[in-house]
Amino acid sequence: MLKFLAAVSILVLSCACGKKEKGSGVEKLPPEMIETERQQFLQSQQVLCEPGTYCPDYIAKIVVFDKGTPRFCTGTMISKYQILTSASCLPSYLRSAEEDCSKDVYFFFNKGSRPPERVGCKSVVQVSALDGNNAEYWRDDVAILQMERNLNWREFRDVSRNGFSDGSKMRFFAVDQSNNFTGVIRKEECEVVLGSYLYPLSSDESSPNVLLSGCTKKNGYRGAAIMDSFPRIRGVLSDLSSLRGALENSSLLIKPLKDFIHATNFACAPFLDETSVLNEVECAKNLEYGDISAGRERLLSDQERFGDLIGKLERSADSLSKYLKITTKLTPVGDRHSLDFRPVCFKNVSSWLPGISSQSSYNYEAVFPARTLRKGLDSNGRAITQEVEEKQMKYYFGFSPKRLAKEKLSDVFLDTDVTDTLRISALKACP
Repeated sequence: MLKFLAAVSILVLSCACGKKEKGSGVEKLPPEMIETERQQFLQSQQVLCEPGTYCPDYIAKIVVFDKGTPRFCTGTMISKYQILTSASCLPSYLRSAEEDCSKDVYFFFNKGSRPPERVGCKSVVQVSALDGNNAEYWRDDVAILQMERNLNWREFRDVSRNGFSDGSKMRFFAVDQSNNFTGVIRKEECEVVLGSYLYPLSSDESSPNVLLSGCTKKNGYRGAAIMDSFPRIRGVLSDLSSLRGALENSSLLIKPLKDFIHATNFACAPFLDETSVLNEVECAKNLEYGDISAGRERLLSDQERFGDLIGKLERSADSLSKYLKITTKLTPVGDRHSLDFRPVCFKNVSSWLPGISSQSSYNYEAVFPARTLRKGLDSNGRAITQEVEEKQMKYYFGFSPKRLAKEKLSDVFLDTDVTDTLRISALKACP
């Protein structure tokens, strides 16, 4: 029995009309009754405009039957007879070019206050091959379907290969399917996020996939065309990132994650007979699990997160130390790293040692810009470094100028107000 019938009021027809499947105790409707139920379901479909907004006439609600079970997606006209949507919207048995979709796919277009215009599907023109269920590893998620008749009076949109630039604003019109019958065309605006931890290989305007921040994916949104302000189609809405739940339960988030949507980028995606892409090298790069994991590790590596900041602080501390060249040391403490300073050699010895070379012990202090650092993710899923504390700390140094003059080396004693004395043996003059 069709799964979607659970939502249709006429399910009460579980009467003597049907036959019981032998030994199952479950009534099985004959094919003609199944088709009747399906047609009544389709005739009950509505497509409305969100109140107070513009409702493009090239947007379609798509009803897809997957072995009798309905799902809802969004389609966008790209010609008078073709609809663009996502391959993941289609059941697996329709993910081949030239497949007949007439019995499984239906399009509904808004007609204001009147019942929607219903158009059947003739065939699959183009469809992506999807590997597994994780959208992050799909190179593209695109389907182009041919309608059973031309819609000459409706507009359509062109596809652009311009890609997505980081931080740019994109929009889409999609059908929010609130129940089994009513879909509302809504407009959403999103921000392009490149280099996110959720999809680290999406780092260039030509990357095959892209994350859009600030948009909420609703039932029926899959397959919506991502458009620029012209409007031209730049991508297709695919699915959510499977990593979101794991991140929200981890200690990586410094700020709460915004809503995200995963999309296919038409800078790379195949489109009909057009073979040129924006950047062949970027479009052809590996999207395997190992490549994505390595990208995530790189984004959160100590060098990537702390390298520039540590270098800046190290140069600042070194400029405050007359006698010793200073380097830094990161010490992990839970999900944070404390930043300490250490002497590595005596610098500019000839300029100051002659004046104090007779002293067996020499002590001085310096105030360094201490920090406690934390690495994690911001609300867009980008890796960031947070300075949890910012304060000045006194460092006390002691060494023997007499020994340094005689043996060309000396032990150095380091102390602070919060640490025990540290002895660093046999430091020499810097090369």
